[in-house]
Amino acid sequence: SVGIWKLASYFNECGDSAEAKQYFEESVQMDRQLDDSIHTPDSRNDLSDALSNLGDFLRDNGDLEAAGELYRETLELRTENVQESSSGEYVKSLGSAHYTLCDYHLLVGDLGQYDIHQSQLEKSFANLVEHTDSPSNRLLHADSFSDIGIFQYRQGKLEEARASFERSTKMISQLRENHPATNCQELAGSISRSLGILELCVGDNLAACRSFEEYLENATDEGDIKAFAESYLAFARYNLGDAGTARTLIASAIATINDNSAKNRTNRQKVRCAAAFAVNSIIFGSEMPKLSCSAREIYPVEQLIFTKRN
Repeated sequence: SVGIWKLASYFNECGDSAEAKQYFEESVQMDRQLDDSIHTPDSRNDLSDALSNLGDFLRDNGDLEAAGELYRETLELRTENVQESSSGEYVKSLGSAHYTLCDYHLLVGDLGQYDIHQSQLEKSFANLVEHTDSPSNRLLHADSFSDIGIFQYRQGKLEEARASFERSTKMISQLRENHPATNCQELAGSISRSLGILELCVGDNLAACRSFEEYLENATDEGDIKAFAESYLAFARYNLGDAGTARTLIASAIATINDNSAKNRTNRQKVRCAAAFAVNSIIFGSEMPKLSCSAREIYPVEQLIFTKRN
């Protein structure tokens, strides 16, 4: 059903939700029929992927109850795979299911279930390293602490979030020392951005500048992620009284966004773009564009810093 999934993704990116939903549901139906027939770990894994994709689509379109049911079925299938097979790929898939449910339960406000899945998220990737101790699996384990840090940050647990980011960073540093060929750049950049946001929230603008500058010095991305980082660095520079640098950074961020506007179809991209305009409005007094409700609900992390200010 890969071809069906690609059609679903295409129509979703084009904004045709009705066609996208039809193909996402067709993908689930095809994989469910196959799994009913053979019920192997591979067929369960394919079905779990299709269910998760449909769940993401429904979540983004506001049907949270239906999305939750699909995510729970995904978890059941992936748990069964890990119990039946020793494949590390299935352990990774199980960890991904717990990550999705962490995000989902934070979104719906069920912190009790969130705590359960956060614990299982960490455990899944620790088990993966125990199963196969490789640089790539150690990197995934480090990434899980970065994910947990973002979840803690969304709950306002800033010190806990900082500890998780620092733990992830320490694991990456150790990995670089022991396995110099391992590519940790992307994850290290993600942590630098996350730490920068955290430092802005607690008012440490100088530390935030260091984090965002570290990211930008090594960034290979030229799209919305770079603009996102530039906009926050501009905000930190503005808070330190350096309006000139802030103005230059915002001009660069908005130019990048304008160049890539046709590609910015997802909620996360729209939020990142709005971040630059929010900083622009704070510094220069121009009107901040309004975000869609779904974008605020799904990706509150990038907006947290602006809530109090505005």
